[in-house]
Amino acid sequence: LGLFSTKTLVEANGEHTVEVRTQLQQPSDENWDPSGGNQTWPCESSRSHTTIAKYAQYQASSFQESLQEDKDSDEEDGEPEPEKAAEVPETIHRNGQKVPLKVIKFGTNIDLSDPKL
Repeated sequence: LGLFSTKTLVEANGEHTVEVRTQLQQPSDENWDPSGGNQTWPCESSRSHTTIAKYAQYQASSFQESLQEDKDSDEEDGEPEPEKAAEVPETIHRNGQKVPLKVIKFGTNIDLSDPKL
């Protein structure tokens, strides 16, 4: 698995193109439409492209943000900060409450068929 780690891919060919999908993070047992009002089967995502090196930067910063959010939630009483709520306006309705959905990105479709890579 070490051959396919982000670090190894960056070191081997950081300028190689990677497809990036952006979508709303979904609960593991549910899937919501973009309005957050109805459960649905399809999961919508938008497609873009970047380099493995740039995606690695996003991945590292996203990881750091998650660590900070975990730390902040441990220190607070669970109320979301106003600026965080404004960043992610999409919500789903669960048990009569609005639950914010986070926008996530994930890299996919790296072509490793070229023997030089």
